[in-house]
Amino acid sequence: MNMSKSIKMKKLIFLFSLLYLAFGTYAQLSKTIDLATAGTLSTSLTPSELLNVTNLTITGTIDARDFKTMRDDMPLLAVLDLGGTTIAAFEGTEGSWDLQPSEIHTYPANSIPDYTFYHYNGVAKTS
Repeated sequence: MNMSKSIKMKKLIFLFSLLYLAFGTYAQLSKTIDLATAGTLSTSLTPSELLNVTNLTITGTIDARDFKTMRDDMPLLAVLDLGGTTIAAFEGTEGSWDLQPSEIHTYPANSIPDYTFYHYNGVAKTS
């Protein structure tokens, strides 16, 4: 009878271990980054971080290019803390407005750019 309880206990521990491993692979990935130069978020994170970060805290200076990175290159991003950032003005074709990709667009300082989390074609950031 004690042998049976021991086997059941081992099976239960094994089951909980498998569940822990399974749910652990879907854990949130938090990242804090200080950007010294606006427009460098895409090169400041590894390709794996871009794909897997769910919670992002940014300090430093960002611009419309960084918002575009968050929208287009970070599919799991769900929590964003920009409390320690300054949004710099940007003028160019690499920002979040891409209705006409070759058109130069001006993004003012200290404001969230047009189409930050919503693409002109109707595709929104889902997380």
